[in-house]
Amino acid sequence: MIESLAPALQGPLAFARDIYSLHSAPGAGEPVRCVDLLRPEVLLRLLDRYAIQHGKADRRAVVSMWTQYYAARLIYPALAANLMLGRELPLSLEQTWLHVAEDGSPLGFCIAHEGCPVNGCGMERFTQLVRQHLAPVVEVVAQQGRVAPRLVWSNAGIRFASTATIARRLNLLSEAAGADIDALLQSRTWPDGWENPLYEPYRTVQECGETVERRRVCCLRYLLPAFEGCGISCPLPGGRGECVSHH
Repeated sequence: MIESLAPALQGPLAFARDIYSLHSAPGAGEPVRCVDLLRPEVLLRLLDRYAIQHGKADRRAVVSMWTQYYAARLIYPALAANLMLGRELPLSLEQTWLHVAEDGSPLGFCIAHEGCPVNGCGMERFTQLVRQHLAPVVEVVAQQGRVAPRLVWSNAGIRFASTATIARRLNLLSEAAGADIDALLQSRTWPDGWENPLYEPYRTVQECGETVERRRVCCLRYLLPAFEGCGISCPLPGGRGECVSHH
C-alpha cells in the first residue's frame, strides 16, 4: 500500500488500497514489466494461463474478462489519485510492473514513486494514463486476443465513469477536476483530433419508467461458464441474465 494515496482510496474505493506498491512485496505475484506486454509471446502466455480456468469458453470472453481485471486494477487507484488528490502517478509502460497471479490474472502494479502534481488541464491531464499506458496495451490485446478494440476500451471506460461517480459521492471532486473528467467522457475527440475511445461508455435508456445507465458495448462475460449475467447494465438481454438458459 502507498500510504499517501489513502485519502482518495476510502469508502467504495477502499478495496483499491493495496493494488499499487512502490516495491515488489512477497506474495504480490509474478512481476511482469508492462512494456513487455507489448510482446505477443508475453501477453499470450498470460492469456493462455488465464484461459485454463474457463475451459472451452469463448476465447473472446476470456480475453475481455482479463482486460476487466487489468482495467480495474490500473484505473481505480490512478484516477482516484488524479481526480481527488491532484496527483499523477508514474504509469509509463517502461517504469511500471504488473503483478500477476498464478492463473495469469492481473493483481496490481508496482510504480517508481508516489507521483507528482497533475500537469495540464482538461483531457490532457489524463494523457499518460490513457494514451501512453492504455492505448498501446489495448492495441496489442485486441490484436493478439482477437477482440474488437472498442470492447477493451469499453472495459476501461466504465472504470473511468465509476471512479468519477464515486469521487462525486465522496465530495472529493473539485469543480475543475469534475469538468476535466466530464470532458474525457463526453468528448468525441481529444484537442489534437485523436478519436476518443472513452467517449460515453454508457448510454441512458428508459426502461419500465426508470432511467437506466447501460453499457454501449457488451463485455461478453455472459459467455463464460456458470455466469448468471451482469444485470440491467448489460446491453444484451442474454448478458442481463434474461436468456441465460441459452448460453
